[in-house]
Amino acid sequence: MTVHELQLSRDSIIAVVQAVTIHAADEFSWFGRREGRLPTTIRQALDPATTRAHLINQLQQRLYKSFYSAGYPASEIEEEGLSDPGGNPAFVNSLSAANHGKGNWLHGWTVRAVKHNNVYIQRAGLELCARREYCRPTQGHSLQNG
Repeated sequence: MTVHELQLSRDSIIAVVQAVTIHAADEFSWFGRREGRLPTTIRQALDPATTRAHLINQLQQRLYKSFYSAGYPASEIEEEGLSDPGGNPAFVNSLSAANHGKGNWLHGWTVRAVKHNNVYIQRAGLELCARREYCRPTQGHSLQNG
């Protein structure tokens, strides 16, 4: 890791710590928006260890969605404005460029084998196993090897 990357990581972690506030044993906020609060009846029925486990789980989910997946600490407003599904624009652009599909069916797959209810198919070096009902041969062809 370079010094620059280390500084970026440090800055990101500082931003995450600043974005989170723990308000109660079962409640925190992310960029000021409160989350995780349990209904009173459930909160009263749980022991402290279970309540803490709930808080940790809720916080882990928020960090995964709004930090790890986004690539930076993203507020709820920023998340709503995101048009791409990932935090790495180069990766998303590569996926978009590679997606040449039109409609629900993609032509060009070769059937390698048919065994019971499974069809083993290959296209551009990728080999998959699909259930027979999810495959549709092109007009004039059947689901056969080759």
